[in-house]
Parts: sequence; structure tokens; C-alpha cells
Amino acid sequence: MAFTARINLPNHVKGDTFPRLDFYVGKKVLDNGVETEYPIDLTGAQIYLQVRPKVNSEIIYLDLEVGDGLTLVAPYSGRFQIDEQIIDIPVGTHYYDIEITLNTGVKFTWFIGTWTITSDITHE
Repeated sequence: MAFTARINLPNHVKGDTFPRLDFYVGKKVLDNGVETEYPIDLTGAQIYLQVRPKVNSEIIYLDLEVGDGLTLVAPYSGRFQIDEQIIDIPVGTHYYDIEITLNTGVKFTWFIGTWTITSDITHE
């Protein structure tokens, strides 16, 4: 499970509601010369997402986990989501990753990338 996908999250306006965003975790296996994709079973997995201003920063702008901002939608099918929620972190381009620990103890960082937060114009 050494594969890491670089996916930049969609730009988002500070203080607005971020819509649900779905993720799929699977692996490709060669079966009799045919490449087949299988979902990774996330039943009982721990999944964490952190957003930081820089890769090695001690500052954490957003810290989500299953039950608190992340949901296992169909764990047996390798599907989870970032829940719909208001994102009110500083404006700028930040770095995130999603780390998954399976119930077997296998741990891997599956997704990494950037997330740009922009200023809004209208203030109530």
C-alpha cells in the first residue's frame, strides 16, 4: 500500500459551507494477466485529515477524524467522505494529507495535496 495520490482539494471561500467530498480507496491487482481493482475494506479503520500552513508546520488549522468531520460511508467498499461543514481557516494555500490505519494495524498516507482558501467579499 505504498501508493499516495496527490489530489488538490477544491478552492474554498473562508467561512462558507464546504460540501461533502467523497473518497475511494482501492488497489489494483493483476489476476491472470488482467488488471482488476478491488476496494480496500475500511471497516474499523481510523482515518485522519490534517490541514497545515506548511508541510512541516506545528500549526494545525483543521484536524478531522471519523466521527468528527469524516464519515465512513461504505467501509467495505473503500468509501469515506469529508462531511459538509463550515470551513473557517486562514486565507492562503495550505497542505493536507489523509492518513488511514486499517484494523489490521497497516498504516498509510493515501492522499496528499494543497487546499486554497480564498477571502469572501460579502460580509453580513
